[in-house]
Amino acid sequence: MNSQNFPHQYRSIRRLFYAFHFALIALFAVCSSAGAANYYVDPVNGSKSNPGTSAQPWLTLESIFSPSVTHTFVAGDVIYLRTGYHGNPTIDSSNITSGTVTVMPDTGASPKVASLAFNNSSNWVINGLDICPENAAPSTYNTSIIVHINSNCNRITVQQCTIEGAISIAGWSATDWETRMGRSKAIFISGSNSTIANNALTNIAFGILVDTTGEHSLVSGNTITNFYMDAMDDTASYCTFDHNTVKNSYVSDANHDDLFQAWSVGTDGLVGTGTLSGVIVSNNIFLSQTDPNQPLPTITQGIGCFDGMCVNWVIENNLVCVQGVWHGIALYGAINCTIVNNTVVKNPLAPGTDTTLPWVRIFEHVPQTSGSAWPVASSGNIVRNNISLYGAYLQSPGEGVIDHNLTTTNYGACFMNYNNFDFRLLATSPAVGAGSSSNAPTIDINNWPRTIPYDIGAYAYYPLPSITSALTATNTIYTPFSYTVTASNNTNSFNATGYPPGLSVDSSTGLISGTPTATGTFPSTISAINAGGTTQATLTITVQSPLDAWKAKYFTQAELLNTGTSGDLANPSGDGISNLMKYALNLNPKTNGLAGLPVGAVAATGSGNYMQLTYTRPISAPDLAYIPEVSGDLNNWYSGPGYISTVSVTNNPDGLTQTVVVQDLTSVNSATRRFMRLRVNKVILP
Repeated sequence: MNSQNFPHQYRSIRRLFYAFHFALIALFAVCSSAGAANYYVDPVNGSKSNPGTSAQPWLTLESIFSPSVTHTFVAGDVIYLRTGYHGNPTIDSSNITSGTVTVMPDTGASPKVASLAFNNSSNWVINGLDICPENAAPSTYNTSIIVHINSNCNRITVQQCTIEGAISIAGWSATDWETRMGRSKAIFISGSNSTIANNALTNIAFGILVDTTGEHSLVSGNTITNFYMDAMDDTASYCTFDHNTVKNSYVSDANHDDLFQAWSVGTDGLVGTGTLSGVIVSNNIFLSQTDPNQPLPTITQGIGCFDGMCVNWVIENNLVCVQGVWHGIALYGAINCTIVNNTVVKNPLAPGTDTTLPWVRIFEHVPQTSGSAWPVASSGNIVRNNISLYGAYLQSPGEGVIDHNLTTTNYGACFMNYNNFDFRLLATSPAVGAGSSSNAPTIDINNWPRTIPYDIGAYAYYPLPSITSALTATNTIYTPFSYTVTASNNTNSFNATGYPPGLSVDSSTGLISGTPTATGTFPSTISAINAGGTTQATLTITVQSPLDAWKAKYFTQAELLNTGTSGDLANPSGDGISNLMKYALNLNPKTNGLAGLPVGAVAATGSGNYMQLTYTRPISAPDLAYIPEVSGDLNNWYSGPGYISTVSVTNNPDGLTQTVVVQDLTSVNSATRRFMRLRVNKVILP
């Protein structure tokens, strides 16, 4: 295998492995094995001696694993935690040979722990816990480890948890950081095949550290905010760090703070005397500072391994935004490593006195310990498609291939909005189309597919969406409405505002649907969103009354503007029947409608003869009130259940109309005269 192609093929295999690994986690979380059970833990109403059922829950998560209690768990078990403080649990001697045991909040619950540890355990999934030393008591801090996965553990997953070193750091001085946090680690991983995913780490010293025995671990989708040592460290081979967001470094001290740092440890236990292989650092966002008012900001290095050797690494699609340092991306001792499509920039909040220019660079390896074999030259590396302020460099030409990199200080010509941390490419950016597809990632930092010709940097340029759907839509009140926003250029989400009441929007498909409950004209703002940004347009939704919809069916636009032709009381056909009555009887306003008028008759029943009136009407006409009336003298007319009854209402085959038969409740035998008529009133809709 060509040594320069190896990292590219290797990362594809690794991604397939982790995709399969996540699929297994999801599968085991929802599938139960034979004999699996659900258990419940309630710090308020539970007891150690209870059986752990919903009605008789255990006391706390810590108590489940106390030395005086013995519980055996099997694959598929789920431990539901209820609201309250669950102590400092250590999951101990709980090796699940296949499948997983899941610990998660009960429905609507907010369980809290002060710390969490794993010892001699495997195949456990911890989901959604609130982990903070101050959960035990206010102003309680941990200067050691908050979440610890020991080296005798395997396949431990911690996901979707909130992990805080302190609930608030408001008003903290540098001394407060140093004394309260010390050199504590939020998550320390010594167990192999660990997964740390989608957690929120806040107000910490060190963030996530993978020790030498934590090989094949995955650190993905986490956010690390407000730290004062290193955000992520790695000394284990075959680990992946992807889709994490790191921001806001605090406090200048003796530690050279890093957004991501790695180093090798040899068999002699010394730093820099070993190899660190197969590490992937991809699709991460590293921001040294995001708030101009942040107290105690400090200089923080980007991605660095200062004590190699690094073998078969992949560093791609990362945004590295630093200040006061040269090391944007730096490997000291690298063999067959690939550094491609990264964006390395100076932080827009850097003071004007900051003269450093962050670079992308590979050096020879000079370890901290001396020996006749040192220094060791780097070799077989690829540095390609990177944006940096100082440039991309190899220490010597024999260290690998370097091409298609962009060195620029003109951020305004390159990025969408540099000062507001928007590092997407402008259409006119010199990075657009200037890269190489060789050994480059097929997606960008946002997981959008790259297209040939490749762009330089972490972000692929995408033209804004172009909305292609019609910008007018008409509907009738109280009838189902459906309109789909469509757009070009890989649009992935949609939005809409200002649409009629009764409607809603599906942001994933762009479908605006529902049943409008008000009439009128609604200028609605529709949005189409892709990796390039958001495009908006005005969609005019007209919700008509059924009468207006009926008029639009028969009259031209010019006729609609002429009330003498299309007004409610107009009679364009000259048959003496107004437009309003023709709408009520489902007649054509432009033709003679005498044959469609209500028909009277006398019906013989066992108790006598009664007048009946039969008429045809639309099935749905909420803007009309139909009022059959009876009279004995043509002067006084009466309606309602004391005078008239409905004999039948029959839907007609056309699916649009119904035939209604109503009957006078006074027999024609007991009166000299009886009259019936149909009166129609217009109803004002919302």
